Amino acid sequence: MSDIMYYNHLMILENQSLSQQSGPLAPHTAYYKELHDSLNLNKAALWDDIQRNVTVLCSPTQLICSFQLEEFLLLLDHLNTLINIGEQFTRETAHKLRGIVKQLSKAFFEDFHRSRLEHLQNLLSDESWERCPVPPRFGMNDITDMNGIIKKISSASRVVTFESPLTASFTPITTKGNKFFENYATRGNPFITTNVSEEDDAEPINKRNSADTDIDDTNDNLNATLNTRRRRESSVSPLLTTTTINVVKMIARYLEMMTVLSHISWDVFQGLIQLYQLYFHTIISFFNLSASNIPGSRVEPEVKKLFEECSTVVPMVDAKALTLPRYNYGIKLSPKVDTQPSALYGLPAMAVAAESLFFVKQSLDLIQPHLPGFLPKTHQQALNTFYASSVNSIPQVHLLLFKGICNKFIPAQTIISEMQNVNWRTKDIPMHHSPYVTTLKKALTEFSKKFTAFLDNSGLSSKIEDQMWSSMISHVCDCMVEGFATPNCTPEGRAMMGIDLRNVENIIDSLKITDVKHIFQVVDVYIKAFYMPNEELEEWIRSHTEYTPSQRSNLINAGEWEVNAKKKALRVLNK
Repeated sequence: MSDIMYYNHLMILENQSLSQQSGPLAPHTAYYKELHDSLNLNKAALWDDIQRNVTVLCSPTQLICSFQLEEFLLLLDHLNTLINIGEQFTRETAHKLRGIVKQLSKAFFEDFHRSRLEHLQNLLSDESWERCPVPPRFGMNDITDMNGIIKKISSASRVVTFESPLTASFTPITTKGNKFFENYATRGNPFITTNVSEEDDAEPINKRNSADTDIDDTNDNLNATLNTRRRRESSVSPLLTTTTINVVKMIARYLEMMTVLSHISWDVFQGLIQLYQLYFHTIISFFNLSASNIPGSRVEPEVKKLFEECSTVVPMVDAKALTLPRYNYGIKLSPKVDTQPSALYGLPAMAVAAESLFFVKQSLDLIQPHLPGFLPKTHQQALNTFYASSVNSIPQVHLLLFKGICNKFIPAQTIISEMQNVNWRTKDIPMHHSPYVTTLKKALTEFSKKFTAFLDNSGLSSKIEDQMWSSMISHVCDCMVEGFATPNCTPEGRAMMGIDLRNVENIIDSLKITDVKHIFQVVDVYIKAFYMPNEELEEWIRSHTEYTPSQRSNLINAGEWEVNAKKKALRVLNK
C-alpha cells in the first residue's frame, strides 16, 4: 500500500510537469493521468481501509505488551512512519492511527509499570537495610542510567527543544514538502528497507539493565565488608542499599520513557510518582515508630498527613490518567532487621533507610528542572504539588525517623507526665532541679553508653552519630516545651523551668556532646517569653509558629499580661 501511495506521488509530479507542456498528451500519458485521477478520487477510502486493517493487526494488546521495550519502540516507529505517509497522501490527520499509537503506548506502559512495582515490592520485602559498599563520594554521576539520560536531555536542550525519535515526525500537515515520498527514490519502501544510522550509538533502553538488576540484590557479603571498614572511611561514603540504587535507575528509566513516549508523558510521570511513593511509604511504615504522634513533637501538617497515609490509604495519584495497580502497601519488615533494644531498636537499619531516602530525593531534584518540558502545561501545578508535599518534606521526615528511635529510649509521655506533676504555681524558688531532670539524666546517660559501645563496632559514620544526638536533644526539648506549656504558672515556677533547663544542658555537657547548645534555644525562648512586655505579646504569638497552638495558648493564659493584650494575642492564635 505504501508503494501505491508512492506511485501516486510520482504521477502527481508527472502531471505537474505535463501541465506546463502544450499540445495533445501521448496515449500512455493520458492513461496514467486518468489512473491518477481515479486514485486521487478514492484516496480517502483507500486510506481509511489501510487504517482499519492496521487497527485489526494491533488489536491483540496482550501480545504487544509482551514485547521487549526495543521491539515496542520499533513498532511505534513503523506506525509513525505509516501515519506520516498517509497524512501526506491524503492531506488529512490520521486520527485513527494516532489513537492506536496512544492506546498501545498506554497499554504497554501500564504492563511495564506493573512489573516494575512488583519488582520493587520484592526488593523491599527482602531488604535487610545493610549498606551497599560504594566508592567514596558516590553520587548520581556514578549511576550510568541517570547520568546518561540527563546528559542526553541537556545536550538536546542546548541545541533545540527536545524532540524524541518517535514524536519528531508528528508534525502538522502542510502543503509543502513530501519528505517521505522523496526518500523513496534513494531508500525505498521504509517497511522493507530499514536504515539504521551508524552514527547513532545510543544504547537501547531495554539493552541496559532490562530487569533493573545490574547491581546484585544479594547482600550476603556486606556484613563482613562493613565490619572491616573504619568509621573514618565510611564517613565519606553514602549510606545506600542496592534497592536504593535500583530505585534511582528506575526513575531514570521512567524519565527516558517520558521523552520517548511524549504523547503519554503525564501517564508515565504518574507511574513514577507511584513508584516513589511505594518506596517512601514503605520506609516510613518500617521505621516511623509512631514518630508523628509523639507528644510535643513539632510536625508540619503535610508531613503528619504523609505518615498517616502510610497505614491507611494507597498513595494518591490521578486515577483518570492511568490505570495504576492498587497494591497493599503494608510490606513487612524483613526478619533480617534486628529491632530489639540490644540493637538500639533497629537504629543501624533505620539510618541506612533514612539516608537512602535522601539519595532518592537527590535524584528527583536532579530531574525536576527537565520535567516541565515533557509534561502538558495543564499538569504543571500537579507537578509542583508533588514536589512540595512529597519530595521537599523529606528533611523533616528524616528527622522524625530518628526521633522515633529517640522516643524508644526516652518515652515522651513518661517525661511529660512527670513534668505535669511538678508544682509550677509555687511561690518559692527551690535550690535543686525538679525530679524529672533526674529521670532525664539517667536515660541520657544509659543511652550514651549503649550508643557509644555500638558505634565502636557498627561502622556508622560520625555524621550519623551527630544526627542521632541532634535528634535526641531535639526530642528532649520537645518534651520540655510540652511540659512547660501549662496554663498555671507563677513567675517563681517559670524561674524553676530556667533552672531545670540549665541542669539538662549540663548533663549534655558532661556526656561530651558538642555543637548542640543551639538546639536548646527553642526551650529558652519559650521560657523567656513569659517576661515580654504587653505590646510584644501579639507579634510574638503571630511569628513563633514553631510552637503548637496549644503551647502558645497556654503561654498566654499563664502570663500576667493585661487582659486586652491577652485577648488580642488569642484572636491572632484563633485565626
